[in-house]
Amino acid sequence: MITATRQVTEHEQGMLKRALRHQEGLTLPMVLESIKDGSYVVLRGDRTVVTLSLTDEALHVNQYSGKLSDLPQLAEAIIKIAKDFNKRYIDMNGRKGWVKVLKKYGMFPIDQNKFTHYRRDSHGWRRSK
Repeated sequence: MITATRQVTEHEQGMLKRALRHQEGLTLPMVLESIKDGSYVVLRGDRTVVTLSLTDEALHVNQYSGKLSDLPQLAEAIIKIAKDFNKRYIDMNGRKGWVKVLKKYGMFPIDQNKFTHYRRDSHGWRRSK
């Protein structure tokens, strides 16, 4: 079951801390403050925690920590949220290896440096530019 919240358990904080090892410039206190002030929303899967934020045209997946087995349900929830907020894209940054998993959900790399920027058009499965 997927739930949205603005509170994070100690266990989820540990999960987010592990995800942050792969992101430069962000710390757990910064993420927790963003959750507290409403800049981030937390989605919970059975064994996964994801933080989301909104920009003018995109829903951004900030951190994903947990089990890939939760991804199908979480992907559905993320797509629905993007559509509900009339966002054109769903964006996330991740390691290059994520491409194998994310292409199943219509997300494609649009910029590859140390981390890959992935994007999905929230209103269809076409590749975004």
